[in-house]
Amino acid sequence: MDIRQLLFEAIGALIACIGFAAIYRNKKRRIFFCGLAAMLTWISCAIASYLTGNDLFMSYMIAAAIGTIISEVLARVLKAPATVFLITAILPLVPGGSLYHATFNLVTKNYTSAKIYGTETAVCALGIAVGLILVSVAFNLWREINQRFILKKLNS
Repeated sequence: MDIRQLLFEAIGALIACIGFAAIYRNKKRRIFFCGLAAMLTWISCAIASYLTGNDLFMSYMIAAAIGTIISEVLARVLKAPATVFLITAILPLVPGGSLYHATFNLVTKNYTSAKIYGTETAVCALGIAVGLILVSVAFNLWREINQRFILKKLNS
């Protein structure tokens, strides 16, 4: 893993997602944190990719889970919906390059390469979805248990 390359990519994710958050008129005090969540998500993806031996599903699932945790924490700290941070946090993980190559190869009738890139795109998307769902369900379950415990304590 080349640290300079990772730093360059992380700063790129930070700047791009700050711009994305600003374009979609996010509140000014949240814009930097949206970019920060994206940067940390991309760094976690790179580290997970290194640790899993470039296993696309696992690295994208781990990164999406970490991005979701960061978004949930930021939502509580900044008193905002988690989706505000989650959309920008997951944005660097979107497999745009492999989707482009899959589509291009499909149009040019290079079906072997289209299948390879299409599978890569699907694996990345599935990893993102699974990581996001696992953490979101865990947070919702924790919130539900916490609320029931508080209600039980108040009624006692």
